[in-house]
Amino acid sequence: MRRARAFLENAEYLYSRDVFDIAVFNLEQAVQLLLKYRLLIVAGDYPRTHSVRRLFRLLLEYVRDSDLESFYLENINVVGDLESAYIAARYLPVEFEECEGR
Repeated sequence: MRRARAFLENAEYLYSRDVFDIAVFNLEQAVQLLLKYRLLIVAGDYPRTHSVRRLFRLLLEYVRDSDLESFYLENINVVGDLESAYIAARYLPVEFEECEGR
């Protein structure tokens, strides 16, 4: 959880400095670690994956939380974009613009 918070704080700082590609990378890391933390709490383990979508779906199998499920379904495109942005920021020479974060 500590590392997830650190990645989130770093994402916010980088975003404020207009470093959007690394900010989105850090944001994805924060979400990924938070989901893995929750899975560790409820399931005792988590899969070795970087897929935020897969982590969300697996967590929903364990917690059966209608609010979390609604959040996921309402934001599934954002979750997919976050996952894609992580891959692009890590492996491709890509730059993001502020308007993409809205």
